[in-house]
This record gives sequence, C-alpha cells and structure tokens, in this order.
Amino acid sequence: MGFSDTPGRGLFQAWTVLLFFAALGGALAGQEDARSLQRLSWAEDRSASAYEVTVEQLDTASGSYQEQVRETRRARFIDCSLAPGKYRYRVRAYNLLGGAGAPSSWVYFEIRSASPEAFPSPLPLVQRLAWEPDERALFYQTVVERREAGEYREIMREQRTQDAFVRAVLPPGEYRYQVTGFDLLGRPGPPSDWVYFEILPAVQPELARFSPERFTLDKETPWTVTVYGKNLDPKAEIALRSPSAGTVILPAKT
Repeated sequence: MGFSDTPGRGLFQAWTVLLFFAALGGALAGQEDARSLQRLSWAEDRSASAYEVTVEQLDTASGSYQEQVRETRRARFIDCSLAPGKYRYRVRAYNLLGGAGAPSSWVYFEIRSASPEAFPSPLPLVQRLAWEPDERALFYQTVVERREAGEYREIMREQRTQDAFVRAVLPPGEYRYQVTGFDLLGRPGPPSDWVYFEILPAVQPELARFSPERFTLDKETPWTVTVYGKNLDPKAEIALRSPSAGTVILPAKT
C-alpha cells in the first residue's frame, strides 16, 4: 500500500481562510497540549484534480518554520489539529496528468489558547486512522464508511496520501475504513480488510447516589448495587473502594 503527490495546477487567485477555533482545552477526553481544530480552505481551481497542502509552525527558539502537515487531497480544505502558536500554509495544485503548478503564497495565521467555557457545546475531535506502511507502495487511497440504517455508506475518500494515516473529523457512530496501496506505476494492489471502529460521545459521568448504601461483603451472600446518575454508560466499569484507604475492594461491571 502507499500514497504520493496528486495531479493539479498553478497559483490560486483568491484565498479564503476559514479557521474553526474549537479549543479543546487540556482536560477534554485525552486531548493533549490544548490542541484545537482548524479548517483551512482555499478557492477552487477548476483545472486541478488535487491539491497538496503544507502547514508549518514557527519555532520560537530558532525563529524558523517547521513542517507539521503535508497532505494531498481532492477537497478544497483541510482539517488540522494544532496547538496554540504561529503558523503558515500554502497549496500547490496538480492537473489530470500529474503536472504540478507553482505553489501559492504563504498564508500566515495564529492560534491562541481559549478556555473551555468559551465553547459550551460539544467540541469536534480529530480522529487519526493509521495502518502499517508498505515499502512497495508509492501512495494510498483510503475509504471511510459510516453505518446508517443497518448499512455502511461511504462518507469520505482520500484519493492520495503519502503517509500511512489520514485525519478525519467524525461524529459519534459506527464506522469502518479500507486502504488500497498503489505502486510506482500507479497500479492498485488488493484492498485491505475493513477495519471497524466506533466513536462514542465524550461525556463526563456524574454519580448521584447508589442503593443500598450499606451491605455486607462475604462469599455466601449475593448482593446487587444500583447506581443512579447522569451519563452512565451500560458498559461502564465500576468498583467499590474503601473510604479510609481508597483501595479497590471489588471491581465489577454493570
């Protein structure tokens, strides 16, 4: 399997920078270093079949820009998960024959940290779908499908990527993805098996009370504890802990 630069064209005449400041704060569902989701978009070039996007971040220590993202895609935008800092990006178009146009001028922007209170609604998260790289592959094609009404329907197709991963912004649901590698002559290999995964909403569980509040733990007496609260998942794992030592007495599953 594999991925390479795609076909496209020259300079763009109009630029549109659309930034989604969905600041994830540090505490949201395992996200690190307060990254936020940014959407970078540009004007359409009708003679282009694909675009290569390069995103660089300013290294304050050296004063130079370091490459963070390089992707080739058919869509006129890219979603990136970036930490606060100063950035720039540019786009190069490719035509149907694979000819590359001149890159656009750099577009500069800055991401500033924001408190989670500024975004009361649920925030989008960036998923990273990865696979084992194939040394014989020049580029990869990735297809993502979502299960709806008992059937899987295509929602995303990345025609070419040089990296053994793609980024996606997907709402909660059931999904699967498949990867096809292409060799140096552009010939596709057999597609991979479907990889199934599920995205769950990131919610904070709240425990209100449990019943009974007192019971005896021994090997002969059967017992059941009912837990009440908000955002409690049926598959959640619960445990009894000693109030004095804080140690786990007995783990159990709901």
